[in-house]
Amino acid sequence: MRKSFYFPFLVFCFYCFLLILPGAYSLLAVLLGTVSIAVLLFLRPLAFPSSDRLFALFLALYPLLMIPSLLFKGGTWDFFDYPVRALLFIPLIIALRSLANAGEFQKALLLGCNVGGILSALFCLKLVLLDNVVGVGLPVAASIAYGQIAAIMGLISFSFLFKEALPVRRVIAWLGFFGSVFTVTASSSTGALLGFVFGLMALVLFHLKDHLNRFHIFGVFVAALLAVVVLLPLVFVDLPRIISEVQSYKTGAQVFTSQGQRLLLWGMAIKEIFMSPVFGIGPGNFDAVMHRYCAVNPCTSDFSGFHGVHNQFLDSGMNAGMVGLLGLMLSYLGPVFLFVRRISSPLSSCCSSEAARAGVAVILAGMVSGLSQVLYGHNISVLSYFLTITFLWYLASQPPFSSTRFGKG
Repeated sequence: MRKSFYFPFLVFCFYCFLLILPGAYSLLAVLLGTVSIAVLLFLRPLAFPSSDRLFALFLALYPLLMIPSLLFKGGTWDFFDYPVRALLFIPLIIALRSLANAGEFQKALLLGCNVGGILSALFCLKLVLLDNVVGVGLPVAASIAYGQIAAIMGLISFSFLFKEALPVRRVIAWLGFFGSVFTVTASSSTGALLGFVFGLMALVLFHLKDHLNRFHIFGVFVAALLAVVVLLPLVFVDLPRIISEVQSYKTGAQVFTSQGQRLLLWGMAIKEIFMSPVFGIGPGNFDAVMHRYCAVNPCTSDFSGFHGVHNQFLDSGMNAGMVGLLGLMLSYLGPVFLFVRRISSPLSSCCSSEAARAGVAVILAGMVSGLSQVLYGHNISVLSYFLTITFLWYLASQPPFSSTRFGKG
């Protein structure tokens, strides 16, 4: 068996089973990590170019810039558990440079997202139609994380939608894309929906900027339009509810609705940020803030059980102040800058440019969805996000390695 087979196979399985088998992501992430460590131990020479080092630095800035808050304000190292998983980028990218075949890896990543989108849609159909589930996610993941991951897979599928040469692969790609779109809708996650829409808009703009032929431009609009149509039920159901809950919160009639709780949490976070703007309250000290609030205000058991404020930016600013928030922003914008550089690089092939665009779209989706929910709240969404941008960076930073259309060469 060829050594380059391992990564494509594991990556295909990761995305294929990510949203249908509980715990599959954890097992496959461990296997990917094990292969990476084996490469670091036994293969020479190892490649870790300056662009990879810079990408790793940007990802590491968030946990690094939270350390001053921990030192000055106290807190718990447990809060770093999810942010430090960004450092998985280092062994993974080194192993990919040393072991993987870029062309095979790209096909495996795309096919995994396509098949995963189809299987997740079937999984959601079963839960929605037969079990009358609203907000699909469990037992695989919470509905918020479930929708976030489906959005990532849908954006990757859309990025390469018009690069498939073989008719069968083209059909699978389209089915995978719309399967992911339906899964986002079935999750009933408004944050995931918003993130997906902004990521999709970025990809549409990238496509139009390329001056593609009329067939491609028509296909881009059709795909985007159909995606909007699939997502409209979620908008029509959620928007009136959100408006109603916000109005109820303002009048005080009903505070502990979904949106009411968010507004309360955001207000608590903003107050703490103004009181401790530089270093925040200390990583992981929000439980004490919640305890003080509920000691003098009526709280439901659900509300008092929150460990974050349902907004990644406010959560970071509250826990680690402006210093920590700066680290979070650099961990987003730094990789976006590097991906954008690859899009316009004369050394990029057509397909590596598509991977770079997908990288921008995935990060943008994560940032937008972070306005109403935290990325660093679920292990499955954290691992999926960091593994995905690692894989996309590996592909985006490749020189031309194959034909610009899959299935050829």
